[in-house]
Amino acid sequence: MRMRPSLNTVLLIVTLAQAAAASAQAPSPPPVLSAEDLKTPSTPAATILGSSPTTIERPENPRGLIFSIASSVASSGGVPQDYAVQVAPYWMRSHSTLMFDSYINPTVPEPAS
Repeated sequence: MRMRPSLNTVLLIVTLAQAAAASAQAPSPPPVLSAEDLKTPSTPAATILGSSPTTIERPENPRGLIFSIASSVASSGGVPQDYAVQVAPYWMRSHSTLMFDSYINPTVPEPAS
């Protein structure tokens, strides 16, 4: 008595043969990066979250920031959605001893004796 292979067995063999043929192909070369790909995005948080901002407001001082938030609250009728604030804490206070030359050409600070 001779047994005929079932349809499922034939499909399994064909699928495995196709997978083996696909894996035997040469791998694709890595993508070529340009200098534009290495630049820091203007909105890092939006890039990480995979979204893109429709408008970007960049207030120059705290009064402009407060005005921007107040207008967003007024136009949305409550707490605005998709709102982000990016700050640089170092510049939130004065650094009177910082000179232009030491800012442009920084060195490693020496430990206090």
